[in-house]
Amino acid sequence: MSLIAGVCLTCYPGCLASAEGAPTYIIGIGLKSCSYWQSSPATSGEGRAWIFGNWTGLNIHNTQNRMVGSRTDGDGIIAEVKKVCEGQPSMSLSEAVLKVYNATAEGK
Repeated sequence: MSLIAGVCLTCYPGCLASAEGAPTYIIGIGLKSCSYWQSSPATSGEGRAWIFGNWTGLNIHNTQNRMVGSRTDGDGIIAEVKKVCEGQPSMSLSEAVLKVYNATAEGK
């Protein structure tokens, strides 16, 4: 499931619209932009922890492949998210993670 950029105008800030139109509740630094994530050592660490938890959650609920990302380590996943974020610093961290997750799941 891919996410549409931006925050839903009809719900509180923890809500993003999904491609299917249903809102997705996101908590924490995942709502913030990629540039915010990389703005300080504290937010960088918070983002790393959030990415690991979110990635794990995506794998838990992935009925096709629960091993997405297993050919690398946490640092490799973070590096790929950083690449996406460098290209689109205003993208939310949650969208960047999902973009990397989906590309990894598809073998790209």
